[in-house]
Amino acid sequence: MNEETLISIKAEISSACCRCEIDEQILKQGLDYIIDNALANDLKQASSFIIKAINHRLNSIANRGELSVDLRGSALFEHYVNEDPNFLIEIIEGMKAEDDKNRNYQTKKAYRR
Repeated sequence: MNEETLISIKAEISSACCRCEIDEQILKQGLDYIIDNALANDLKQASSFIIKAINHRLNSIANRGELSVDLRGSALFEHYVNEDPNFLIEIIEGMKAEDDKNRNYQTKKAYRR
């Protein structure tokens, strides 16, 4: 798995959250757990939260016929985790930073009104 592929996964997950195709609360629980407990065994434990959120996204893509049924499920996520868990953590941290930045922007925008 190369860096470009993982970055596109990050973008897809962020986009899916914006379209409410991923259960954002479940995803955030998993992301927060991973970032706070970045050890490998904690990553494996936290992956169940993220798998639920990502599976929701994979199912919606598969239902539109854009994804092979063979790629559904936790096997896809486990592949990403096994390829380079540290890089996956970096991507997740980047997603959280983007989310915080967007939230701060929305807060500032609301105060201006």
